Amino acid sequence: MAHDEAVEDPQLGSKREGLTRTAGRRLAEIGMIRFDEIENSLTITDLGRIAAKYYLKHETVEIFSEQIEASGHSSSGT
Repeated sequence: MAHDEAVEDPQLGSKREGLTRTAGRRLAEIGMIRFDEIENSLTITDLGRIAAKYYLKHETVEIFSEQIEASGHSSSGT
């Protein structure tokens, strides 16, 4: 982060918003949340709830999801 960023935005609001959007997009891509960038809202999915309950990292959830998709099974039961 450049020194100018901290001088121009002492509370780092723009930086925090950017980090939140990046994380939200990533978690939505994996399927752990639904992320509405227009409304700035996050909604947890069942997969995200399970990951939170068992303290799973998003990388682990991504691997599980890829393996499930590769095996031809889906989490929706179809």
